[in-house]
This record gives sequence, C-alpha cells and structure tokens, in this order.
Amino acid sequence: MNSRSENTYEKLQRIRYQLQTAEEDYEKHKKEMENLKEAQENHAQLLNRSKQLLDELNTCWQGDSAQQFLIESQDAIFQEEKKMNESFYNRYDEMQKEKKEAERHILEIENNYRETAREDKK
Repeated sequence: MNSRSENTYEKLQRIRYQLQTAEEDYEKHKKEMENLKEAQENHAQLLNRSKQLLDELNTCWQGDSAQQFLIESQDAIFQEEKKMNESFYNRYDEMQKEKKEAERHILEIENNYRETAREDKK
C-alpha cells in the first residue's frame, strides 16, 4: 500500500470505531428510554393500587376523621401523579432530543466515512 492508501485506511478504521461507539451509545440510550417508560408504568400501577386501597378503606371506615384522611390522601396521590407525569414527560422530551442528536451524529460519521473512502479512490 502507498502512504496515501495507508493514511486513508487508518482514517477509515478510526471512523468505523467512532461509528461503532456512536451506535453503541444510541442502543444504550434506547434501552434507557425503555427503562424510563417501564418505570413510569410501574409508578402508575402503584398509584392506581393506592387509589383502590383508598376506595376500599372508604367503604370500611366512616366518620369525619375518615373523610378528612381520605380527602388528604387522595389529594396527595393526585399531586404525586401530577409531579411524576410532569417529570416523566420532561425527561422523555430530553431523551427524544438526545436520541435525535445521536442519530445526527451517526449520520455525520457515516458521511465522513463515505467521503474518506471516496477520497482514496480519486
């Protein structure tokens, strides 16, 4: 090989490594998004179970103090649900932006690879 071909070959190897790393990061990010969604679903299930327990408690426990407790508990669950949903959607939006950035980075690396390969053929 001549030195130009060797130089191009080394560049292509570096670019392949960058691409592999970027793709691994993308897959890791994809898994994190799946984990976030699963955590949100689990949290929603727990909140729903809390609501069910309060409904059951409402049928068994009567009186002013019971009603006050139930109202406060329902409000606390509602506030927790609201906070969690806001947090989830904010993080999900951030992760979507990160995903697009990772996709853009992969495309840049692929284009760089093609350009470097074409330069060697000239």
